[in-house]
This record gives sequence, C-alpha cells and structure tokens, in this order.
Amino acid sequence: MIYDVIIIGSGISGSALSFIAKEYGLKVAVVEKDLIGGDISRYGGAAALVFGEDEVLEVNKITESYFQEFWMQGAPIFNRKCLIRTNEKRFFPFAKFDKKGNLNQSCFVANPADLAKWILFEKIRGDIDIYEGIEAIQIDYKERTLLLSTGTILSFKKIFLSTGNGSIGFMSSHHQKTNILYKKLNLVLVDGLDLDNEIMNFYHDIDCYDFYLPYLDKRAFCFPINNFVDFLPNNSRDYRLNTESLFLANTYLKELYSQHEYKIVGARTYYEVYTNERLPNIKTDDRYSCIVFFNGFSGSGLRLSFGYAKKIIRELFP
Repeated sequence: MIYDVIIIGSGISGSALSFIAKEYGLKVAVVEKDLIGGDISRYGGAAALVFGEDEVLEVNKITESYFQEFWMQGAPIFNRKCLIRTNEKRFFPFAKFDKKGNLNQSCFVANPADLAKWILFEKIRGDIDIYEGIEAIQIDYKERTLLLSTGTILSFKKIFLSTGNGSIGFMSSHHQKTNILYKKLNLVLVDGLDLDNEIMNFYHDIDCYDFYLPYLDKRAFCFPINNFVDFLPNNSRDYRLNTESLFLANTYLKELYSQHEYKIVGARTYYEVYTNERLPNIKTDDRYSCIVFFNGFSGSGLRLSFGYAKKIIRELFP
C-alpha cells in the first residue's frame, strides 16, 4: 500500500496536517516515536484548538466530563493573559473562572498527554494509520520509502516532518543523524526550531524568509510566527517589522549562514495575518525543497498551523 501522506510527528502541526489530509480523503499515516499528541500534551486545551474553531463546541461536549477528571494540580496549561484571551474565543473548554469573573489560578491538567491522545483518537481513529512508539529511521525520497525502527518500510507520495522543537534545531548536536534522516526529504513542517531564546525575541517579528539549510543541502521557505500574540502592543494594527529587529536578524543569519545564500522575503503585520488569514504564498517546487514552520503555542500559532496545513495539502493534492 502507498500512503498519500506520511506525517512524522503528532504534535500541533502534525495533528493539523493529519486532520486536514483526512478531510481531503487522503490515505494518511502518522509516525510518532513517543506518545500520540506530541507538544499538544503540554497544554491539554491545545488539542481541541488544533481541530479548528468550528469544532470547538463539539469537542466541548465530547470531553466535558473527561476534563473534570483532570481538574487537579498537575502540568500548567497557559499563562493567565493567554487563557483569558483564548477562552473569550471559546478555544479552551476547561478554563474556569470564579464568581467574580477572575481566572481560577489552579487551572491545571493532571495528565495532558492522555487528554491529547484521547481527543486525537476520538477525531481521526479509523481514518489514518498510527504508528505510535516507533521511530522514523531513514527516508529514501528517490524510492519514496520510510524505514521504521521496527524494520517496517512504508511507501508514500508525500512526506512531512512535524517533529517539533529541537528535532531539526540549528543548534542541535545531532547533525549527523538528522542529515541521514532528512537528506532526501522534500518537505519539512515543524512547530519550532531549537534557537536561543534571545534569538527568538526578534525572530518573531519576521513574517517569512528564504534561506539555505546547510546540513540538508536544500533551500527552505520559512514562516516564523512564534509568540506574535504576546509581543503585540495595544495598537497592533500598525505593528510592523522594525529596523532594529531586521538588522539583528540579518546579522545573525549572516553569521550562521556566511557560506550560504539567504534572503528575508518580507514582513506583514500580525493583525493582517491573523484577522484576514493572508497567508504567504507557498511554492512547493524545486526551488524550495523544504518548508519550515515556526509555530508557538499561542492560539494564533495553532490557528495558523491549521490554516497552513490546509493550504499545503490543497496545493500538493489539487
């Protein structure tokens, strides 16, 4: 059997991709080396958001009793500001408020990994093949095959990496391993790169850019949208990439990629991207072998992850 899409990783973008691909009637497999849910597991409510705003009420009904079981101290979900903002949009069915309307500070989920896994299976089980606890070992893009740690070989038409923080990090010490696995990859989708926090402080300002991945020997078209929502001033309508941020980003890229070509493509306001869903054009041709997403855990990052997934699937499978 040949899968239309194989997705490595089941976190935020991986879940969004699997859900959209399923909607398009594609044959999908998800390979997850740990537990299904990935970084959705950090914040239980993120699982609901991945499936799109229109389905939140349905998820609310399905999981209402389940959420109550985990209403005890455990893994923190989001900060107060983010919870209030996203709960107003009904993204987080478990956000609780006291009688005065203040957020209950004991908003915790005891076992978010179980919660994320339960929601994921509830939404897509029977429609995709899930390889949980199994690692992707090597991709042969010429033969369109993926070797798993069990020795199983899967065939595919398109393959995505949705492996999250650090898996393809520029600062990672595992370059040899990533080079073996990803050297023949055609498309990459990740939730974040393992960049220094200081670097990310200005990277969130850049809308998209085009650069060269040295250990992949491929070009990449990137959309960093980390933490946009937490860095916006009150009057965000006119908030654009500032000169200082552009200079810092250029300086860092020149140091990191002094031997390789790169170019910052452009920047738009977060307000425009978020409210009007004006996504950058994605050209899935030979010039851009690799597409990388920088998605944070904010509600905005998750919604855009869903939007980008839909756009990519639509372009790859017209």
